[in-house]
This record gives sequence, structure tokens and C-alpha cells, in this order.
Amino acid sequence: MFCGPVSLTESISAAMPDKDYVGTLEGKKVTDLNNLLTAIRENEHYQAFQILKRIPPDYKETFTTANNIKNVVIVALILTGIVAFVLNATGHLKTFPEDFMHWIKSIDPVDAIIGGGVAIVLIAGASWIIHKAKTEKDPLLHDNDRGAFEGVGEYLDSGIASFKKDGENHSFPYGVYLDRSMLQDPWRRRACLYIAKPVCGHYTVSTVVAFLGTPVYLVGVVAFNAIRAVVIPFYILFQMALDLCREEKEASGYKLTDIPIEIGRSIENILVAPFYALAYMMTSIYSLANPMPGRKRATTVEWMWNKKVSLARSFWSMQGRQPLFNFRKEDNFYLAGCWYEVGYADFDAKGILIEAYYMPGAVEEYEGKPKEKGTTYTLYLRSAYTKKVEENQEAIKQLIGKEKAVLAAIKKANKE
Repeated sequence: MFCGPVSLTESISAAMPDKDYVGTLEGKKVTDLNNLLTAIRENEHYQAFQILKRIPPDYKETFTTANNIKNVVIVALILTGIVAFVLNATGHLKTFPEDFMHWIKSIDPVDAIIGGGVAIVLIAGASWIIHKAKTEKDPLLHDNDRGAFEGVGEYLDSGIASFKKDGENHSFPYGVYLDRSMLQDPWRRRACLYIAKPVCGHYTVSTVVAFLGTPVYLVGVVAFNAIRAVVIPFYILFQMALDLCREEKEASGYKLTDIPIEIGRSIENILVAPFYALAYMMTSIYSLANPMPGRKRATTVEWMWNKKVSLARSFWSMQGRQPLFNFRKEDNFYLAGCWYEVGYADFDAKGILIEAYYMPGAVEEYEGKPKEKGTTYTLYLRSAYTKKVEENQEAIKQLIGKEKAVLAAIKKANKE
């Protein structure tokens, strides 16, 4: 269970029962005691305190500068250990310096110039993508900047997002962050919700998934698009043949001119993939030192890589997994789906929360469709519940003390 502010929740939890109240419980029946316990736990102040205890810590409490430095060092040591293990397993650990110098000396100057030129082009292209990601607008977010991250840590409000699925109540196990940095401009009243990743979870995604997994994913993207470029002409011809037997409303709509267009799209995907892969890896490295800002910039880079197809329309969609490979549209698989916004919250001009929705709700709104039932979150935000608990601190302490007294009385009555 997460803890709220230590000084607040611990002081309240440590409250002891009043002796006079304990005396009033003597001789009461277990039924009456259970009714008293129910009344205490149904009290709105008591429930506000219990909710606050479940809300995850503030982002700045979790990802402090000291913690970030420590975790970067740990990741570096782990990666160094892996490299050392591989070198030792292949018999090159002791001879590594000599082997490295021998390799340097054996490089042909022409190959070095070509390799250096390719590296410069890749780094320059990836850097441009990262820079461009900063100002990318997302229509689903009312044209908020997806990748902007200056000061984002100052505006993250932790909370719990409760939602219904298959008729049952659920919530994200680690809570959520509401990004209030998107509300700084008076004409923008939509803020994103992100899963509040614990420290271990964030660094696992940054290294294993986003950094080490990207080269493997890049090979898959290139291979898929190479196969697609060969297969797509036959696929289009096959669909056109089937259209002769279909009703007009069921026709695929393909034309012969779509063949060169689709082949060109596959080739384009192959050519840009290395640049986006490197940009994604660079932003994942940045997320080690500055977790949430790096995470936002990385997701924007991958969103651009996916031709700006929303996560809500992707394989990771909360509406259910969409087709992973679809020859008729842009494919949209995201490596780190848990890094993306899982919903959004709309606020009025006074900053009062109106409603919070799954991301598919934003897609339906953008496409002019009515929102599906059951696509809303119930938000419990730390800022709001901290205020409630602070304002009613003494009353809650009394309730906690009474709860302890009633529980002790029930235990004693059951023994008797």
C-alpha cells in the first residue's frame, strides 16, 4: 500500500482512543459494536483519509535527484556487468584493451569515413526528431504539446483512477499522475493521465524495453515493411478482384494507383526507421536521469514514428487489442505502451474537474462520435484529499481512535 504524506498520515494513524469512549463500549453486544464500526467507516472524513493512504506518493518524493543519480549508477553497473560477463564468456575480458586497439588499427580509412558519416547523419536526424517532438500538437489533447516537458515534475498530481470493466470496479495498481502542466494556458483545459510507475518499473522499461528492445524492434519494422512492399501489390489486386463480387458498401476501395503508393509507403517506413529508433533510444537514456519528462518526450517520438496514430487505436488500446499488422492502414505497435497517457481529464475555466475519460473517449470525440458508456474514470487526487484530511484532521483522529477502541471491544467480546 502507498503512503500519503508521512507527517500527516502517520500522526493520524497513531491516534489513540479516548478513555471515556472506551468506557462507553463496556457490556455492548457484538452486533451493536459492529454497527458502531460500520458507522465509523462510512463517515466521509474517515473514507477521505483511507483514500489518501492509498494514493501513490508525489512524483518528486519518488523520483528525487538523489534517487535518480543512484538508479542511473545502478543501471550503468548492471550494463557494465553484462558486458564484462559476455567478454569473459568469449575469452576476451583480459585481452579486451589489446583487442580493441587492434580493431581500431585495422579499420580502413575509407570505411572509417563512411561509418563516421553515417553515424553523423543518424545522430543529426535523430536529434532533429527529438527537437521536433517538443512542439508536436495532438488534436486528441486539444492541441496540447505532447512532448513539452519543462517543469512537468512541478505539476504532476498523483492519484487513483477508478474505472469499470466487465461490470467490476478496477484501478491501476500503482496509481496515476495528472499532468497539470497542460493547464497553465487559460485556453487549454485538458490534462493527461499517466500510469504512476514505481521506480523499479520505470527503470526496467527505460533500459530493457525502450533501450535494449529498440534494436530488435527496428529489425522487425524493417523486415515487416520489406515483406509488405513485396506482398502489397498482390494483396491489392486480390482485394480488387473480390470487389467485383462485393456490394459497393463492402468494397475495399483499392485502385491500381494504390500499388505504387503503398510500395512507396513501405520503403519510406524502412528509410526513416533507423532515425526514429535512435531518437527513441536517446530519449530513453534521458528518461534515466529525468524520468517523467524523458518518458513524455520518448512517447512523442514513438507516436511520430507511428504516423501519429493514437495509442487508443493501437494494439495496446483499452477498447481491446487492435490488429497488430494491418495491410490497409498504418501499423501501430508501441514498445512501451505503459508509458503513454491512459486517459485525460477536462477542467472548467476555474480549474474544477469536469470529467475524466479513457483515451478512446478522446478518439470518439475527435471523430464526432458519441462516447461509449463506461469510458470514464473516477479520480481521487492527492492535492484534493490532502486538503480534505488537513481540514478535518482532529475529527479523523477521533474516528481512528474510536475504530481502534471498537475493534478491541469486539475482540474482547468474542473471547467472552
